Amino acid sequence: MQRLQSFSNVTTKKALHLHSIVLVVTLLIAIFIGQGRALAASESGFPHVQGTQLIDGNGQPFILRGAMIESSFAYIKSWKSGKDPLAILNTTTFTAMVQQWHMNALRINISEWIYDLNPATYLTKLDTAIQQANAAGLYVILDFHNDRQSGAVAPYNDGMLHTVSLTWWKTMAAHYLNYPMVMFDPINEPQYTSWPMWLHGNGGTVVGYADAIAAIRSTGAQQIIIVEPGKAGGPTTADKGWETFDATTITDPNIVYSKHIYKDIISGNPTLWDHQWGSLLNTHPIFYGEWALLPNALHPVHCQGLNSTNADSLIKAFLSYLGQRQANWTAWDFLPYHLIENTTNFKPTSFATGAPWACGAAAAAQAGMGTEVQNYLASVALTSTSTSNPTDTIPPSISITSPANGSRVQLESITTITVSAIDDVGVTKVVFSVNGSLLCTDTSAPYSCQWNTPATANATYTIEAKAYDAAGNTATSSSSIKSSGKCTGKRKCHAGPRHR
Repeated sequence: MQRLQSFSNVTTKKALHLHSIVLVVTLLIAIFIGQGRALAASESGFPHVQGTQLIDGNGQPFILRGAMIESSFAYIKSWKSGKDPLAILNTTTFTAMVQQWHMNALRINISEWIYDLNPATYLTKLDTAIQQANAAGLYVILDFHNDRQSGAVAPYNDGMLHTVSLTWWKTMAAHYLNYPMVMFDPINEPQYTSWPMWLHGNGGTVVGYADAIAAIRSTGAQQIIIVEPGKAGGPTTADKGWETFDATTITDPNIVYSKHIYKDIISGNPTLWDHQWGSLLNTHPIFYGEWALLPNALHPVHCQGLNSTNADSLIKAFLSYLGQRQANWTAWDFLPYHLIENTTNFKPTSFATGAPWACGAAAAAQAGMGTEVQNYLASVALTSTSTSNPTDTIPPSISITSPANGSRVQLESITTITVSAIDDVGVTKVVFSVNGSLLCTDTSAPYSCQWNTPATANATYTIEAKAYDAAGNTATSSSSIKSSGKCTGKRKCHAGPRHR
């Protein structure tokens, strides 16, 4: 009995020792995979997370500072009525954001349900907006608004992700796989009621953030993913946000933590703002995906206590806090009358407009925080220019999207050559050539060129598109195509086409 007991003790110790080894190996594998993903993003020129910072494709730290723009990409009634999102999401707007406002980020709300109405049309328009924004120098955050206004119907209008949304996010991630200046925000202001549900769903059709992250990563996408607490963080000012969140539950290395803030800005209390970040503060990158002081808020609760007397001091205090905490942010929003007065010259709004006013009063209808935000961004840009001048060594990314490699083109017809070209700073031009002869140059996205195809049948042509960025870095994409048609007495057939 004693020998048996001794043997049992030894066996138990060995089992425990073996179990410990397995746990350590498992942990090391997880760490290795995470580090591998971060290293892959770093080496490929994709922005990635390093500690509390975001690192760009050149290895330089940067902070997202920009604005959100709402459009018919996320409002089904507007989309169905024919309102074109590109009327506001275009090069003119993006150039103003970058050059007049010194912004580097744009948050676009999108909808799975509107996409489902006509995927090809939706993606074509979204591609145009993203490419033009990237070319102007803006990072684009794609944010899924899942509510009634975006077209969600029961059971999908509950403000949570469902299994069908994982399939959609895989499609989106695969489509934008080679867009380093795109980031993914899987769901806006989620309505999960607990952290376990927020992470893994309900065991049925409702899924959580861990599932969404896994789905996006399964496509090979390396982009930064943004997560929001929503209701899981609690319903009141005292406990909402990330205060009760366990940061170890998310192991992906390229995660940015976001929250939205409106009325709590009016408290003017940095301690409260810190409290809402919990243990994430000073350990992970933080991002205010939406924030504003809104004299003309749609819901007066968002501006209760705000007036023309205290507005300037409150906005300056919050902007100062953003700088002290090195917080990333996209303000709400770059439309009249929030940040701007119009979309003609993008003049900033002012809290002085209509003064004196109080929250929600008619006199405040055109008042806004634009002037203070623009002044702050100008001061940041001036400081950044005087203290750093990183060298851009990352070439653009370019691919010919049409005509496809190996395809045929009609004789004596107009063929449109289109490319997708992006850069971590901005594409300045794309040069098109056929068989080594210059065809045309395009300086704005979406990049395209008209080619008058020769009258030579069954000839082979090499199309080349070369993208340039401001630093002189270049990248080239080429494709080989053939002309269609049969050999007749009127047409020559040879492999040496004459280029027009």
